[in-house]
Amino acid sequence: MDIRVLIVDDDPMVAHLHERAIDALSRFNVVGIANNGRQGLEMAEASHPHLVILDVYMPEIDGIEMLKQLRSLRYPIDVILITAAREAEQLQEATRYGALDFIIKPFKLQRLQDTLRVYAERFDLLHSADRLSQPDVDRLLHQDEVEATQSVTLPKGLNELTLGKVRTCLVQSAVPLSAEQAGLGCGVSRITARRYLEYLVEQGTARVDLSYGTGRPSRQYSVSK
Repeated sequence: MDIRVLIVDDDPMVAHLHERAIDALSRFNVVGIANNGRQGLEMAEASHPHLVILDVYMPEIDGIEMLKQLRSLRYPIDVILITAAREAEQLQEATRYGALDFIIKPFKLQRLQDTLRVYAERFDLLHSADRLSQPDVDRLLHQDEVEATQSVTLPKGLNELTLGKVRTCLVQSAVPLSAEQAGLGCGVSRITARRYLEYLVEQGTARVDLSYGTGRPSRQYSVSK
């Protein structure tokens, strides 16, 4: 599923840079650019984005006020705030109203793209299962801490990069996958894919079922429900 993004920034040059950075990522689709919070609210209602990249300091309605109004209108929209301010009070207020991230200017566009990649994983996880396991919840709510812990506690021979590829392959598949199919999709061998898939099963983020046909039963992996 494509991720629809609305950019709200009163600086056209900055908004264009954000658009280019977002367009460089697969699956992200910029559905509009608003010049202020009032226009942003109108475009949010019309274009139904999944995510808003929202500047804080703007005329008419600023980013914090727009965030509050999005919440009062109960729009199912995620928000990433961008600001030159560094006040803790503003960060606390944005967090209370559900901002997913808070990027302080000046920043490299790579920082925005890294945030969007994490968001895509979160988006896939929330849209792939009706029920979540505890590891899923930990990854959603404590992404940085979970990744730091995993980098230390992964079993010998496993690495975070390949684990992420296998997990993403599994999440994006509409049907259960065998180890061979997962390996082909991730560019690794069947044996390697199976090691990572079995690890995900142990962690509760994936499940395995036996498929009976001709010959030996096949182990089929899918995201835990």
